[in-house]
Amino acid sequence: MKSLRACFVRPAVSVVAPVVGVARLSVLLVVALAMVAAVVPSVAGADASILSAQDVETPGDAESEGAGDGAGEVLILRPEFLSVEQLDNVTIGDLIPDPTLSVGVDRVAASSPQYDAAVDAYFNQLRTIATARVSLANAKDTLEMMRTSREEVRDRLAQRRRDRRMLVRELDRIENHLREMALAQYVSSGTTQAHTALQGLDPAMIATAGRSIQLIEEAGEVQLENQAVIEKSLSGLDIDHARDEIKQAKLAESITATQNDIEDWSIALFESSVVLPELESSVKEHRVLAIVEELGLPVVVLDAYNAAAIASEVLHPGCGVQWWMLAGIGKVESGHGTFKGSAVDAVGLTMPEIIGIPLNGNADTAIIGDTDGGVLDRDPVFDRAVGPMQFIPSTWAGNGLDANGDGVANPHNLYDAALSSAHYLCRTAGQVTTTEGLRRGYFAYNHRDSYVNKVLGFALEYQKFVF
Repeated sequence: MKSLRACFVRPAVSVVAPVVGVARLSVLLVVALAMVAAVVPSVAGADASILSAQDVETPGDAESEGAGDGAGEVLILRPEFLSVEQLDNVTIGDLIPDPTLSVGVDRVAASSPQYDAAVDAYFNQLRTIATARVSLANAKDTLEMMRTSREEVRDRLAQRRRDRRMLVRELDRIENHLREMALAQYVSSGTTQAHTALQGLDPAMIATAGRSIQLIEEAGEVQLENQAVIEKSLSGLDIDHARDEIKQAKLAESITATQNDIEDWSIALFESSVVLPELESSVKEHRVLAIVEELGLPVVVLDAYNAAAIASEVLHPGCGVQWWMLAGIGKVESGHGTFKGSAVDAVGLTMPEIIGIPLNGNADTAIIGDTDGGVLDRDPVFDRAVGPMQFIPSTWAGNGLDANGDGVANPHNLYDAALSSAHYLCRTAGQVTTTEGLRRGYFAYNHRDSYVNKVLGFALEYQKFVF
């Protein structure tokens, strides 16, 4: 029979990019920086953590294209873009909706030491990525500010050099002027030495100086004051210049250090992101065997029942089989695949296989001779009930279905057995939407009222769990 798996699982939506291995550090840096440029959003752009279906290509886009009203839009969480604060407000089911699990089961709370450790490791890695992303963004902002400060310091240093050259020229002019006035005053004193010293000087200047020694002295005082002001300004410029040169050197060191930080954070972000797919796979691997504590059932068991109920509605529209109806049977028949130490593995197989007692008339059983050549029950003489839902080989021959799409209808696989049980209930009871119809189906499974009451009791308890 064609696989019914597609009837009850979610379409896969992968938002994790493939991992590319790199061997050399130089190549790693290039890839890391390219990845960061592509995936690291601005710190202010926290809304980038939620993308619409228009931004992420998903299966079924072609069918929904042109709807126009946005009714089919799906919000997809991108874990690698979430902030630490956002991570505190999401569940693992929000981040990793397992497409291999049936609708609803992928978000049921479950726990086991291995699963809890995998979830913690995944969230811790996401927090590491979030921290690295914020640190990288902060380092880039800091680098930009330091570069701006460096340009401002460079501009100030250049301006001070220009100012200093101008003041030095003015100081030279004043000193020359003072020298000329001093010589003029010396000439006006009439000494022989003065005349000797001033030979060759401008006669007009000497004549002017000789006419008014007092004016020369007053002018000299003004020039001396100007000289003092300029020298003080030069001293201040030199101090500020020295400070800015020190600041420029420190900025250069800080810029180099920040560039190294950016490189380190880029590599850290890349390396942290690379391991995400592996951690996500670990979560999925351990999730199916984690226990739904309110039910005491592994996720894989609940999923097998739920998937069977969903697929049953396709096979038998209106029959009304629910997961809890099948759980009642599974509880009574094999303790949900745990009879005599057996367990259901991640794909639904019961290991070791559950095989009942021979149906030879002993222990209040019917007498049913072998119908399968011992293929299913390993007994070539008498039939035995097999698998977690305890099908007799002859009953399985007419009702066994392949639910998981592996090409084999296997009574020892809970997915196949649960769907086959739903199929059998609908064939024998018609509808199980009422207690009467459900009892009729259970009675067909085992012709004892005590069995029906026991199964129904467990089923109604399971019905209280809503997901």
